Amino acid sequence: SRDTKYLNPNSGKEENIFSRDIPILHIWNTKTSSLDPPEMVIMGNHLKSQRDRAHDPKSILLRTKQIDEAVKIIKDYERHFPSTPVIFGGDFNANLITGTEFRSLKENGLMQDAFDIANPKMNKMDRVTHSFHPRGGETSYSQMDGMFINNAGKKYLTEAKVYRYKVNGEEKRLPKTYAERETNPSDHFPVIITVNSQILSH
Repeated sequence: SRDTKYLNPNSGKEENIFSRDIPILHIWNTKTSSLDPPEMVIMGNHLKSQRDRAHDPKSILLRTKQIDEAVKIIKDYERHFPSTPVIFGGDFNANLITGTEFRSLKENGLMQDAFDIANPKMNKMDRVTHSFHPRGGETSYSQMDGMFINNAGKKYLTEAKVYRYKVNGEEKRLPKTYAERETNPSDHFPVIITVNSQILSH
């Protein structure tokens, strides 16, 4: 177990680090039990939105704190189960390619974005999972959602992609306006990865 609260230096109050928790799934195959190292660990997340907080524009400081705490958990798994694949994914609510919040996650090759490992390589627009349409401003596209994999799990990755919404079986283009985005089920696009089933059968 881990303390999931921290003292906010700006407010002087104790606050939750994970505003939406961080669920963790352990997977074993039928030949093993919970007394054995898990065959796979999957960590979910939904980081703080980019709404401003007091003394924290766009909530960058809180998201950084959330990532740093998640990294501590990942490192615990690496220490106790060094051969177990760990996948950490979800809505990171900031650009995964350029965001400074994610430095500790990528440091020293701890975790890699599945899109960086996937073959064939994905171009910038293929990686878009979110569009933003400011009133009177230019539309921007970014990768806010992703699946990160540790070194033990990289060899099992067989596919990584962003699912594009469809109409009558035809893939829709990326929305160019807010009105177009509103016709989709979400302002985000789902990320899909496939892992080799050998991971659960050895």
